Amino acid sequence: MKKHIAIILCILITAAFLQGCSTNVKTVDKPSSTVSLGSSSSINSSANSSTISNTSSKKTSSDIVVDAINTSEYSDSFLTRFIADQNYIYFANYADKGKLYKLDKKTGKKTKLSDTENVRDMIITNQFLIIGTKGSTSYTINKNGTDQKKLLDSVGGSLIVNNGWLYYTTFPNPTLELWRYNFSTKQKEKLDKGEVETVSLAKDKLYYRRNNIIVMLDLKTNKKTEWKQDNSYLQYQAGKLYYENMGKKTVECLDPLSGNIKTIVTRNHEGLDYSLATKDYLFYTMISSKENAEKGIKDLFRCDLEGKNSVKIKSNLKAEGKFILIKVVDNNKLFLFSPDESKEYWAIDFNGKDLNIKPW
Repeated sequence: MKKHIAIILCILITAAFLQGCSTNVKTVDKPSSTVSLGSSSSINSSANSSTISNTSSKKTSSDIVVDAINTSEYSDSFLTRFIADQNYIYFANYADKGKLYKLDKKTGKKTKLSDTENVRDMIITNQFLIIGTKGSTSYTINKNGTDQKKLLDSVGGSLIVNNGWLYYTTFPNPTLELWRYNFSTKQKEKLDKGEVETVSLAKDKLYYRRNNIIVMLDLKTNKKTEWKQDNSYLQYQAGKLYYENMGKKTVECLDPLSGNIKTIVTRNHEGLDYSLATKDYLFYTMISSKENAEKGIKDLFRCDLEGKNSVKIKSNLKAEGKFILIKVVDNNKLFLFSPDESKEYWAIDFNGKDLNIKPW
């Protein structure tokens, strides 16, 4: 009996041992297989995930919203034949048929960027330059002069870029309508059919001149607010709109919140020629004597934005009887030149000191 029991126990132990070995083999096989496949799958999945993640986080030029590069709270489209970024001044070189050049601020070296002639307007974006021409064709071009591409026809000027949209006026057909173009969708939209000029953008609002009407267009609501007022050279500064009242020969400012109008500068002798509002100052040219009126000589003045503390900073400017236009291109530098495509050109600081900056 004991012998039988011993045999049975021996059989049971052997069976248990064999079952245990079989179970261990299977247990090892499965994790081995799982680890092998899982590890490989996990690595590939991780790599794919990393690749997808990197691809989605690394934006291409087509993913980046085209926007203007501005250092102030507003953008204006006035006299954009000169424009500057941190390192260069970009300009239409009328000594070379109005072709696009850039001037290195540090070295003074000039570089031609395009053979396109008669460049009239330009604007800097976070991706490229946009240039408009006298022939009303606009182009995009890299800041080093490469990859120039046609953008739009019938672009008259007033170029402003904001949040993926290009705002512009049309010419010659139709004439001076206000449109906008979306860089992503290629959609075009008419905003105003009037004869629109001198457009400024500030805090989601477009300000522009339509004949003798000042218009504020809210880009969020598309609501227009209008003021009937004789005006020219409309500019936005410090929350107000500065313009010339051509009938009165004065510079006035309009508060768009209250609608109040204030005279800043009053005519003198033959009147006021041209004004430019900056962050802190108003610059304007004026014929300051009857003798100078006969000779067509103008003086350049500077005052604060309230019209106070006026001082003459440059005397005896003459441009064959034509207007002398002013543009702030870089910090406290003023660029003065005739509106015709001549080589008459000056560069001065805000105190009237001549600067040795000559694109041509």
